[in-house]
Amino acid sequence: MKGYNPDKQIEVCRNESDCWFGNYPTLSQLDALYGVDTAEVWLTAQIDNLMEFYKDKIKLNDLQVDELSAIIYTNYGYLRISEVMFFFWSFKGGKYEKFYKAIDPSQIIESLKQFVSETRVQAYVEQEQKINNEYTNMCKPLLISEKEYLANKEQDDGSIFTKSSDSKLNANSSDKIIFTEDIYDSALALVHNRYGYSKEILSSFCEAWKKAHKITPKEYINMYNNNK
Repeated sequence: MKGYNPDKQIEVCRNESDCWFGNYPTLSQLDALYGVDTAEVWLTAQIDNLMEFYKDKIKLNDLQVDELSAIIYTNYGYLRISEVMFFFWSFKGGKYEKFYKAIDPSQIIESLKQFVSETRVQAYVEQEQKINNEYTNMCKPLLISEKEYLANKEQDDGSIFTKSSDSKLNANSSDKIIFTEDIYDSALALVHNRYGYSKEILSSFCEAWKKAHKITPKEYINMYNNNK
């Protein structure tokens, strides 16, 4: 747990994208990894750190801190701890409710609701758009016109190969694979994860690629090399 202490907040929050999508456990996973109540203890440390930031305000008592930690864990156990740290970091930056004479737990809860329903949602929408744009750009070299498709269908000049020899490829004499350097390069990019996608994103790209080409990127690479 040392790597997740409040003193790491600045380091973690410098990379906003990593806060949303990085390899950090969720609050619920903390309990699974380190034992029951670990997440609430961790949240207590984050709240104490927030109170330390507002030294001139009346602090929460121990009961309030414990209840606030329990409420956050119960309602937002799905949040990555990096997201929670980013929330407290943003709160300190004045992006949400402001305290007056005393630190108010209800203001923290309301701010967290706003953080999750607005800031977090927007981050995920932008990420989805980014992924879609990247995939569209990656697939552009794979697209051919109807004229090119018909021309390819009428000839077997070595640039088109029939899927017939490998049973794993669901051989069908009417199915053709077009071998080009652009398509080959896109398959290599996925197999070697050239752009450093997360496992989830890489898996979705590979599935979409397979759906479009009827074979996996790895199978395409093998066939391309064998038919040189």
